[in-house]
Amino acid sequence: MPDPIVEFQSVTAAAADAGPSAPLADFSLALHPGELALVRFDPRPGHGPLPDLAMGLLDPDRGTVRFQGEPWPSLRPDEVARGRGQIGRLFGKRGWVYHLDVDENVTLRARHHTRRPVPEIEAEAHRLAVALGLPGGIPTGRPGSVDPDHLQRSACVRMLLGSPRLIIVDEPTAGLPPDLSDALAAEVRAARAAGAAVVWMTADERVWRGRALHPTRRLERSGHTHIDGAAAAPAATATTTAGPGARF
Repeated sequence: MPDPIVEFQSVTAAAADAGPSAPLADFSLALHPGELALVRFDPRPGHGPLPDLAMGLLDPDRGTVRFQGEPWPSLRPDEVARGRGQIGRLFGKRGWVYHLDVDENVTLRARHHTRRPVPEIEAEAHRLAVALGLPGGIPTGRPGSVDPDHLQRSACVRMLLGSPRLIIVDEPTAGLPPDLSDALAAEVRAARAAGAAVVWMTADERVWRGRALHPTRRLERSGHTHIDGAAAAPAATATTTAGPGARF
């Protein structure tokens, strides 16, 4: 089996922001190419620090987070930048650079971290936009002036653009149009088939119980600070899709 794309080894950490958020304690998980961890969380305290830890934006208090085999703190700044260039993340309504147009935001990661020709990047962005319900392509105009539905669809394009090795969906899909949820699930399945690993955070019971994502791991952010007593799946402290879901 290939090395994990992202691996948490006995990680303990609090959230980076000052708001209410359930901490992570003694958490272990490894995701290999093609695997998807579906993580259900209580939206009141939020999803906690897991997405920021996966990207190396937050250092754990204890334990180690590895991306493609390397601990984030061991990487040089250029290696960190290159690694984050291989991670696509859905921030929902957050994460926009408001002095750039939406189309510039969407292609920023690919333009900054790769040497791909800009027309090639824009062509891929347009294909994804059409697949995700934007037949006219990525909207132009500043994020604050774009229709919220179009902005959410554009955020999904930004996450998927450039064939990222790790995809992090860190906002619940509650309230998204069904066509977008279905199209996003289809694009994520295609990305997994191409070798991406996925962490999908959700507070939506329909997503948790649905069949569209075919997760290889199910975990629950229950507010507890320990892993449940469920048996560990291969290379991860979690249950497989056959189990009820591990709590952490």
